[in-house]
Amino acid sequence: MPRASRPKIRGRASLPGSALSGSTYASCKKNVQVLLILSVVAVWCSPAMGQTILKMGSQFAAKSTSVLAMEKFAEYVKDKTNGKYTVRIFSGGQLGPDREMQQSLKLGTLDLLHATNNAPT
Repeated sequence: MPRASRPKIRGRASLPGSALSGSTYASCKKNVQVLLILSVVAVWCSPAMGQTILKMGSQFAAKSTSVLAMEKFAEYVKDKTNGKYTVRIFSGGQLGPDREMQQSLKLGTLDLLHATNNAPT
């Protein structure tokens, strides 16, 4: 049996039953490329690019001398790293009790912990 002749295909948009014509497909492709380039530029120019925020937990009250010292430490880190690192302080047990914060520290979801040596482990 002779094979049926196939129509010549000039790309995806020329396929029979295709929803896009050749020029519409090219236009959509160009729009996607422009959006991709704009997305890359927006991420590249982001002010938070290169800044690392370190989370520091504590059970001490917000106005205690320990937390005031932690705030001074946070300012010192920010100054010495030219804003590359920022320490965000969570005082008063905002991140849970000491045991949970110690587990978070081990898991890597908490960066710094200010606790007493009599906290249960």
